[in-house]
Amino acid sequence: RKEREKSEGDMMAGMLSMGRPAFVAGNLGAPQRLGPAERTRVQSRASLPSARRFSRASALLRMQTASAKREFFKKPDDENGMKGSPARPFHIALLPGDGLGPEAIRAAVTVLDAVAQYTDLTFEYVYGDYGLESLKESGDLVPDKTLRLCKEADAVLRGYQGTSRFTPEHSAGLISAHGLLREKLGLFAQLRPVKVFEPLLSASHLKSDYAQGTDIMIVREIAGGALASRPINSSDDEDGPLAESSSSLSYSTHEVERVAALALQIAEQRSGSVLNVDKADAMEVSAFWRRKLHGFFARKLGGFKGERNDVRVSDMFVDDFCRELVLKPSRFDVIVTSNLFGDIIAEVASGVAGAMRVSPSAWLSESGLAVYGPADLYNSEAYPATTSSAEAAKVCNPLACIRAASMMLRYSLDEPAAADLIQTALLKVLSVTVPRAASKYFPERKAVDAAEFANAVADEMAYMHQYEMVCDPAVCGD
Repeated sequence: RKEREKSEGDMMAGMLSMGRPAFVAGNLGAPQRLGPAERTRVQSRASLPSARRFSRASALLRMQTASAKREFFKKPDDENGMKGSPARPFHIALLPGDGLGPEAIRAAVTVLDAVAQYTDLTFEYVYGDYGLESLKESGDLVPDKTLRLCKEADAVLRGYQGTSRFTPEHSAGLISAHGLLREKLGLFAQLRPVKVFEPLLSASHLKSDYAQGTDIMIVREIAGGALASRPINSSDDEDGPLAESSSSLSYSTHEVERVAALALQIAEQRSGSVLNVDKADAMEVSAFWRRKLHGFFARKLGGFKGERNDVRVSDMFVDDFCRELVLKPSRFDVIVTSNLFGDIIAEVASGVAGAMRVSPSAWLSESGLAVYGPADLYNSEAYPATTSSAEAAKVCNPLACIRAASMMLRYSLDEPAAADLIQTALLKVLSVTVPRAASKYFPERKAVDAAEFANAVADEMAYMHQYEMVCDPAVCGD
């Protein structure tokens, strides 16, 4: 692998010395357009360096200093060679789901295919039944065959799966398709990014100087706490004067420490700042959560010995945090919190970016498998009255699924530069074009259907490949 990377690096250096435009999947900053004399159209595609080579230098430094760090994402490379090559492609399980899910997944696949065309990555897709359509055909929201496909894949990308929590399927005890995935795959944590993109800044209801620069990653525990599948106790005499009800809220040391390990891993790839949000002043279970979380970080960071100062851990009570989140969202980075608080915080934080439902999420298991998709589990907007595929394409907003694909590249497939490539192309397109479903927020921009929008992102990658030096290897380094 090192020999391959060295030869590819030497090849790219040679291209640059000859003045040929080079496309490097790397730490994508503001692209520099080449001068007219240098805009030579490159007809033959060069093999590009692996995106892994261009991870952020600061993140690499933190990764090198971490000792016995727990990894929660599958590491695709093994002794058989580099995963993602034509010989060993990344295996992606696609669960289109219901409503506009299939259309959104098609758009995400279009973007992933463009990434494969302009980098040295290769993807192989396998489709699984999922959601209400699967229930009608097989009698299961998530058939066993789909679960096997997920477990054998490097990552899972899913579409939509329900309009609300109040459906006949829920009443029959079938919960939800995503709930079944969480149970059967052992998903214990959710990553919920909240990022205000510059081209979408005007969609926020906050003043621009408040919302600008917001880039938060919420690390939420989802297997325990008040929202876990635990018995709810209620008295038989619901209408009587002594009627009462209670729900169990508990956490074990293992449940707290595994989500703390994930928060540490994410913080090492970002700014190094971790904020724990709880209610330790009023709830004993929150006080326990805080003690166990700080104990874990103390062991991993060297306690008071000062062995590591690249990760900083602080605390806020949930009520104080929600106030500050609205007043100054850009001050926060990685947030780690419990199941119930995370459910509320994620909705408040997503409102900072505006009313558009375009946030992605990842749900992780301890085995390393992760499921990616739109953050909204129940989205009535994804179920329009029309069932025509042509009409569905017009009203589908694929942003959440495209961003979920970018998250998948960054975390499960360990290709952060490829994820940055999608983000850069996406921002360029959004400045002039939006999905038709978002046109009411940006009436001055060109509105297109989901397929056209995905093609526009792919076309932007083609332009960057031919005419822009995205990242000079002399700057990005190895």
